[in-house]
Amino acid sequence: MVRTRERLNAAQQLLCTNSINQLSAAMNNFQFLQHIDGREERGRQEIAEQLMEVEEYLQIVKNQIQTIRNLYKEV
Repeated sequence: MVRTRERLNAAQQLLCTNSINQLSAAMNNFQFLQHIDGREERGRQEIAEQLMEVEEYLQIVKNQIQTIRNLYKEV
């Protein structure tokens, strides 16, 4: 029982740390977006690329949330 609890705690900490890192990366992309000139084609293309990266980061976080939930459903 104690080992199971320790394993759950370690997995939860790892998943949370990874999620925090992904959210930080998404925030960095948004900060970069503030400085892109979207009036030109290249700028609009860069904005689209940055937003796709943000979506990827957020999808990873969403998956991490579901994984954390599943950890405790199995207990």
